[in-house]
Amino acid sequence: MSCKNNNNNSIQINNSQLHGKIFEELIKSKLGIKEEIKVNEQFDIPKEIIEKVKSESVSNKILNEIPTVSFSIKTKKRSKTQNERFDLADAKRIFSIEEDFKLIVGLFEQKKDKKIISEVLEYSVGKKEIQKLKGTLTKDKIEKFEKEIKAIENYKVAREYAKKEKSKIINENKTIIQLNHKIDSKKQRRVQCSIKRKELESILLSANKSGNEKNDNVVKIHCENFYGIKLPIIIESGQRIINHQKS
Repeated sequence: MSCKNNNNNSIQINNSQLHGKIFEELIKSKLGIKEEIKVNEQFDIPKEIIEKVKSESVSNKILNEIPTVSFSIKTKKRSKTQNERFDLADAKRIFSIEEDFKLIVGLFEQKKDKKIISEVLEYSVGKKEIQKLKGTLTKDKIEKFEKEIKAIENYKVAREYAKKEKSKIINENKTIIQLNHKIDSKKQRRVQCSIKRKELESILLSANKSGNEKNDNVVKIHCENFYGIKLPIIIESGQRIINHQKS
């Protein structure tokens, strides 16, 4: 299922980059979040911030309707196959998660110099589902892998090692989350991660069917309105230019 694009109800914002940050700030604004959240936080909106704004804004209808959990907010270009790969950022941070959280993904289409977010996906991810996504892979194992690639000075050798080793790690630990190494000719040696949309939804929906406490809202698609934000959101932003690295 996907949303039909309707430009009649749109928010138009001028920006050349940072469309993800704009989307995140719109959500924070609607939730009444004004304080600065540290860049290295595990979540874009930690649970403690949601608790605080709920206690201070009892009349906010949107806040009253959402659970008191942390939020991770992403944007992704829409895929024709509806199996987008969601980039989850730093792998150590993701594999440290041991709490329920919301994953929010704004799907956009690039039309000339505009990014049009016409569909927002809302996922309720529970602790049991997180463990199924992780498999037996842990933060400690990822830290060990990252240290190994950091110890290799030659970036071409580091890339080749990372490519072979991450396949081994994924297979041995039966993780659904994919590892993505970031290695350049300078000093960058990082491990990030991602997950395919269909794999995520499969885990969430199958867990919901088999669980004692069923939740009809584990996977929600918003086409007209998301937390009081009218869709689509139109952001003035050109095509992203990526310098591809051979993995």
